[in-house]
Amino acid sequence: MRWPVGFEIDHHAMDRLVARQDKDLIAKCPYGVPGDRLWVKEEHYLCGIWRIEGRLANGKPKYRFEIDRDMGVQFDTMPNGTITGGRSTEVHGWYKRIGMFMPRWASRGLDEVVSVSVDRLQAISESDAWSEGCKPGDPDDAGGFFPAEEPDPSGIGFRGWDNATDWYADLWESINGAGSWDANPWVWRVEFKVITP
Repeated sequence: MRWPVGFEIDHHAMDRLVARQDKDLIAKCPYGVPGDRLWVKEEHYLCGIWRIEGRLANGKPKYRFEIDRDMGVQFDTMPNGTITGGRSTEVHGWYKRIGMFMPRWASRGLDEVVSVSVDRLQAISESDAWSEGCKPGDPDDAGGFFPAEEPDPSGIGFRGWDNATDWYADLWESINGAGSWDANPWVWRVEFKVITP
């Protein structure tokens, strides 16, 4: 994974530090150091009910999801009794939750940081771009990989990519804004291995 370094430093000094992968620089990585374990967050279903806890500044209700931990967590398939219409302050049931809201106890995956280094964003290799998630997909798969010489048969409007690095450049810009790829910032490169899938 790659993340912006997040602090200002003289570029010539950074070149020298990166050349020897300075231990102090690596220790400043906010995403972990070798040996750290990271728990994986993913889309899931939790049983519970929504509660209103006051109001937001715009007057809309402020919600909190109250989890029924006795019911555990479900992955992959929608449990019977799943609420499909959003939040309900009256119905206790299974609700689909995005990974960002996964509690630690519900995680089924664990990764270990293997190495941390600092590189320029555009130094990413083709194999690294594949590791970032670029993968072949069906033509109608919004996450698919479409070679540039072939038309995009999905009709969704995704452009074709010549290679995985071009795909990653587009992904980076979609997350970090126009021109962020061309800026070629310093990024943390964090490699990890899967401990439990």
